[in-house]
Amino acid sequence: MNWPWLLLVGKRCLSRIRNRYLSRLGARGILAVTEAGATHVPGVPVSGEIDVVGAGDSVMAGLVASLCAGATTAEAAFIGNMAASITIQQLGTTGTASREQLRQRLKIVDSG
Repeated sequence: MNWPWLLLVGKRCLSRIRNRYLSRLGARGILAVTEAGATHVPGVPVSGEIDVVGAGDSVMAGLVASLCAGATTAEAAFIGNMAASITIQQLGTTGTASREQLRQRLKIVDSG
């Protein structure tokens, strides 16, 4: 991963949109660039077989819903990553992540 290049792109995009720039990095998580600076929000580790269909949509759904509910950019990126970590474990279907599944995953992440 070329971090200096990603940061440069993020800062240039931020200068045009004046709010926030987020770059999905797959299993590596999300790079969030705001006027306050850049934050790397790591992906949520999972084990076992995965199916990545719908992972990006889950990230965006969790992220946007969290921002609309008042989360910070980093908090929203973390919730988006958690949603994707649930979705990719639902094999052979475009998965979803319910509120209860997110709560359970948070308990695992917090204990881990």
